[in-house]
Amino acid sequence: MIPRIYADFQKGGKGYLILTCYGTLRDLSLYRIRLAEGMDLTFYADSDVNEDLEVEGRVFYEPGVDDRKGHWSARYDWDSIRNVSVDHSLNRHTGHPCFLCRCDLQPYLAEHGRSEEICCPACGTSIMAPLLAPDA
Repeated sequence: MIPRIYADFQKGGKGYLILTCYGTLRDLSLYRIRLAEGMDLTFYADSDVNEDLEVEGRVFYEPGVDDRKGHWSARYDWDSIRNVSVDHSLNRHTGHPCFLCRCDLQPYLAEHGRSEEICCPACGTSIMAPLLAPDA
């Protein structure tokens, strides 16, 4: 199964996605993917009950400027966005596994939020491991 990573198609602009959403973090953790420069991934966004929007994109890191924090983004060809039929009953995950030990972090995140300082209570891995800056 080729992993599809959630992205909010309304974050970013025409031709690029900003990869900071919770769904992105959850999917990257689920598939144990840590973002890296030049990585090609398939991104999706829920469109309706039977269809998702989907597109291939190339990942890059945008360093922070002044007091703004850096973040991961992806470039894509606007004309390659497509609607794909999906059976959500077969494709929806429950929980949010730790990137390393696979402990379910969803209840923990509900209580503690998400930031680089928050770590898995079972193994100490940053919950943001998939989205850490390339030099981290």
